[in-house]
Amino acid sequence: MGLVVFVGDQVDPDNYNQLLYGDGPRLLPAQLESISDEPATGLVLEANSPSPLDALRQLNSAVLERIKTNKFYRVRLPANPEDGVRMLARWNDADSSPAAIERVVGRGHVVLWTVPADKAWGDWATQPSYVLAMRESSKALARGEHAREITAGEPLRRVLPPDITVRGPTVEVPGADEPAALTVSDVPATEHSAASPRGSVPGLALTYANTRRAGLYRLNWQAEPGGPGTDIVAVNPDVRESDLTALSPDELRSKWSGLPVEIVTAGAGDGRLSTRGEEIWRPLAMCLMGMIAVEACFATWAGRQR
Repeated sequence: MGLVVFVGDQVDPDNYNQLLYGDGPRLLPAQLESISDEPATGLVLEANSPSPLDALRQLNSAVLERIKTNKFYRVRLPANPEDGVRMLARWNDADSSPAAIERVVGRGHVVLWTVPADKAWGDWATQPSYVLAMRESSKALARGEHAREITAGEPLRRVLPPDITVRGPTVEVPGADEPAALTVSDVPATEHSAASPRGSVPGLALTYANTRRAGLYRLNWQAEPGGPGTDIVAVNPDVRESDLTALSPDELRSKWSGLPVEIVTAGAGDGRLSTRGEEIWRPLAMCLMGMIAVEACFATWAGRQR
């Protein structure tokens, strides 16, 4: 699952740092220092997609420029970059102060905002962009069906609510130059998921069958209503590919679906790799040596003095 941490006037930075950034597993991605009373106008997203704040990239830049906070918490980032810690957004001030930082903890994610979740320090909570940022980032952090893992070869599938129209669904395939099209179909009435509560219409399904290549598959679609949507599915290699146990001759024959297969074992018998037929390298070698001898004799005869 995920965790979102908002700061405020009653936060004790020493206690937070001791309990959530001290020895042992850390939850906070950075140390809290003190409140800055300098206002900042404008939110700048870091170019590190996929990110919990990717939904804000679809907005006009002027919308992010209008976001204002009268004060924010200053934080101290690790001296050396830590694995699993990254900046998501900064304030548009002289120091490019952190606004949102993420830390990966186990299989979960923690996001620290340097402002409160209400209107105490600014008016962003009254703007539509705030609702979009909190809703989409919460969905990304909570994971649920959004963080799925399948095995290479299994069909990729994403269920959407029934009361929307999906346009232009595509999937970014690892190693491919162009996105591939997703298939849109109705979910059978007998199937229910988190997106379709029991007793209601299950909804739509986005599917993609060609998942032979392992990696991250990014799904993109346009929903009406709802706007752009995205999802990421991890396709893992089949664990059977790592099984190096030798097959018995009978097991190997069974893999060929009844075809007559002759199994040759190297080093068996007289050392030959074939159990039938005849090796031809010796006759070829003798023929070549004979041709060389004939050529030498002919050259001697043709070059003699007459």
